[in-house]
Amino acid sequence: MANNDISSLLGQLLSSNTLNEISKTVGVSKKDTKNVLVDALPQLLNGANNQVISSSTVSGFLNALTKHASDDSSNITNFFSSIDLADGGKIVKHLLGGDTEKIEEKVAKSSGVDVSKVGAILSSVAPLLLTLLGKQVATNKKEDSENASVDLLSSLLGGANNSVDFAGLASSFLKTSDNKKDNNDLLSNVAGIVGKLLK
Repeated sequence: MANNDISSLLGQLLSSNTLNEISKTVGVSKKDTKNVLVDALPQLLNGANNQVISSSTVSGFLNALTKHASDDSSNITNFFSSIDLADGGKIVKHLLGGDTEKIEEKVAKSSGVDVSKVGAILSSVAPLLLTLLGKQVATNKKEDSENASVDLLSSLLGGANNSVDFAGLASSFLKTSDNKKDNNDLLSNVAGIVGKLLK
């Protein structure tokens, strides 16, 4: 994959059109939407990787990516006009697991946005995240195998920033189910990229 794939992914998730549509869907300002996503997207990406590193969830997660890959995200307005927030909420809970409420409360505190609105914003962006990840896998997959898809997701994260060894971080992160140091490093680096995109 190209080195700017993760930046492209985050760029789409944080584009002005996406922020506008989520803002309208949830009923909060564009600024508040952006502040929530800056804090929450690294956590959601971390959750996606947690789905991949676990043998009990990887198959289901890849199936979900395949399903969402067929969603048309070329027109963001149309995409959000038919978005299912209940389904989005289920995605968030799958990605964040038992930490969902804790993360939402932390994001609410740091962003100054009501926790119920934080939950709605995450429920809005989660389907788009899975759609974009699914399209990356579908576009680049050369082998119809679980390992190939996992490698592609690892490569996606690895190409995030030339100044950071994302390939090494992502590889160890995806292959090690209990490595909190790598996990924290990945979150910090992705958070840095999100911040740079919004400058």
